[in-house]
Order: sequence, then structure tokens, then C-alpha cells
Amino acid sequence: MPVSNTKGDNLAEELLLRNTWAPVTSTVSFIKASMEDAVRIWQEWEETRPSEIRTSVAMTRLTGSLEELLSSLLPLGFGHRTLFLETANPEWTAVVDNSARGQELSSALDVQFARKHGIRTAMIAEVPHTLDKKSYEQHQGRYGNRNLRIAGPGDVFRSVSLINNDKWDFQSIGDPFDFEHTATYEMPRKTDRFTHEMLVEYCRELGLAPFEEAFYAPYGSGIQVETHVNIAVPQLTLAEARAGRENRTIPKTRR
Repeated sequence: MPVSNTKGDNLAEELLLRNTWAPVTSTVSFIKASMEDAVRIWQEWEETRPSEIRTSVAMTRLTGSLEELLSSLLPLGFGHRTLFLETANPEWTAVVDNSARGQELSSALDVQFARKHGIRTAMIAEVPHTLDKKSYEQHQGRYGNRNLRIAGPGDVFRSVSLINNDKWDFQSIGDPFDFEHTATYEMPRKTDRFTHEMLVEYCRELGLAPFEEAFYAPYGSGIQVETHVNIAVPQLTLAEARAGRENRTIPKTRR
């Protein structure tokens, strides 16, 4: 059966690098600190991992275009390589990792940065909803996920999300910021309560442009922190991680 475009496919065209680097870029985190400070504090966090799992933590300075810098995360695994990038806003550093299932850095952002060091962090997710159970026997595609999650300084926490798990669910947790359009959170249709345009506007208010390529690595540099572990690490190419999900023309990988 030929694959036809969904609303999610059209949304993907508006995302960072047209979503061709998902799931790596499906969630991008930001730390309100210089890249050097963010890496230093991150290394402190990595070194708290149990010694029977962690063997060492290495830092590598990198140069290149955004896609070349993202390539340093390949192959994808469970998030043992983390890439830090300067942004066009010197107050913020961007962070992505090599998790094949999409980034999950919330523990480090909440505990190490927000609470321990009083540094604001933001986690921004935009996963276009492309799963169409009626049209595809293999249930190819991904469930939609839109989320703005802000932590710090200290115990400050705010999350606005629209997530599809067979049906759409909207959640608002914590005290809203002044720039939020809270009246829309009461709209009858859940998908109208938190739109992509609203996410872009909220990010702009924070000084972020997560879906614009030019916002990242303005000087073509980044730092990768790799945690070496003594356990087996699954390895997938970007194509394998995308198979059946972002790229629905390819059956899901069995790995």
C-alpha cells in the first residue's frame, strides 16, 4: 500500500532538519549555562553512576556543520553519548544524546542542574503523529508527542504537553508563565489546546528557536561526553532507528 502524507508528515517538514534526524532530534534539551559549564556539571553527574557499570567518562571537542556534529552520536544506543552545542543565544546550550528511542535526560536536568546548581533547563519534544492503525497493518509510524518542560531554578517546574497514546491527552502541570495562552487550554478539542505554533511562540519567549538549523552551533563546534560502560550496548544505524517510525516505507527493525 502506498504511503500517503498525514498531518504529522506535514508537520515534520517544519521541524529541525525536516525531521530527518529523528529520533535524535525529536527531543532537544537546553541548559541555561555556557557550553563549558554545562559539560563540567554534566561530567559530575555522569561520574555518580554506579562504578560496576561505568568504567570511565571521556570528553571530545568536535567541529563541523550541525549534521556532522550529530553524526558523532552514531550508532544509536541507550544514551551513553551526549552532545553539547552552543546556540545563537549565548545564554543557552543545547543537548541531545544517542538514545535510539528518543532522549530521556530529565533526571539529570531536574536534579543536577535545576535543584543542585539552580540552573534553568528546558526540554522540548515535538514528535509528529503518523501512526495510522486503519491504513497500515504493521502499525507503522509514531505516536504524537508535544511537550515543553521547564525546570529550575531550584524547585520550579512547569510542563505543558499534548500526547497521543491511542487518544490525545492534554496536561498542564505547575504554574503557567505569563506568556502562555492559558485560555486555549480549555478548548473543546484537545489538539487545539497546545499547537505547534504555540510551542514555537513559547520557546521564542524563552529565547529559544529549537526548530531552526541556524540556531545551533553558530561557530561550528560542540563537545561530546561519552560514558564508557561494561555492559552490552545495542547499536542501531539512524535508518534502523527510523524504520517503520519516521520512515514508514521500511518495515520496523527487529533489533
